[in-house]
Amino acid sequence: MNENTASRGNDSHGHDASRPPGRDTRSRLRELALQLFAEQGYEKTSLREIAERLGVTKAALYYYFMSK
Repeated sequence: MNENTASRGNDSHGHDASRPPGRDTRSRLRELALQLFAEQGYEKTSLREIAERLGVTKAALYYYFMSK
């Protein structure tokens, strides 16, 4: 059994290797955005605020979504 098969379910960082990269982040982004839209309204919710709450850059949001 080599190093790769010993940790078959996780990558070298301990993340679930069966999950596509970024799927969790994309889901978190969507959930937070929907929550903020419901609380503040779509127009009053900024991409900057979503990014800050998740601890990512605004540019990272555009990696997952093309627009607000």
